[in-house]
Amino acid sequence: MDGIAFLGRSMSCIINYLKKLYSGDTTFCLTILSGFSVFLTLVRVIISGHALYLFLVKNLILAIIPWFVSTIIYFGENKKGFRLHVLVFLWIIFFPNSFYLMTDIIHLGKGIRTAPVWFDAISLLSYGICGLLFGIVSLKMMEEKACELIGRKRSAVLRVVFIYVSCFGIFLGRFLRWNTWDLFMNFFNLASDVAGLFFCLPKFLFVCKFTFVAGTFLNLLYIVLVHFNVKNLEEKRQA
Repeated sequence: MDGIAFLGRSMSCIINYLKKLYSGDTTFCLTILSGFSVFLTLVRVIISGHALYLFLVKNLILAIIPWFVSTIIYFGENKKGFRLHVLVFLWIIFFPNSFYLMTDIIHLGKGIRTAPVWFDAISLLSYGICGLLFGIVSLKMMEEKACELIGRKRSAVLRVVFIYVSCFGIFLGRFLRWNTWDLFMNFFNLASDVAGLFFCLPKFLFVCKFTFVAGTFLNLLYIVLVHFNVKNLEEKRQA
């Protein structure tokens, strides 16, 4: 009986979570755009017979993970405690994967030409926009939760700093080819590479320039999108 009661409560929580998640247009639109991106990739694979851009699907999944975690934190009844700390930690380490998708545009025109350039450009842009929107929505939810704990001004400052830190994470993934799971599976080599960036002036300057330019762009873009009310999270949360 206890097992049945637990299952019933779990199902009720899941249903309630999904209702809140899909109570507004944002999640639906993100789902449609993600589906369209995957559809373009599958069409390319079927027509060309090459799986050149199939890695984009994996990158999209990695971009969705921090958004998914942030929805659990935002819509769930998570009080201060170990569970919340674990969720926040997972969100922090996976978050750079969202904006990372935008950098996949560098693959345009590379490799064997098996599809029109315009098709590949649309496909790469579609994935990049998906990652950007998942990141913006996720960050907005986490900022709203942070406001409840530390106030709006402090949470805004924290958001700005976090975007710059995330861009450093994007640098590690794009140029040094490190992944999120390397934090656990290859930590010492990762730490060694990161430390090496600070002892080589050309590399250090490159890191600073990339982090500053990318971080400033994303901070400005975040402000613009939120200012124009791209998403109305409060209505969804109260539904």
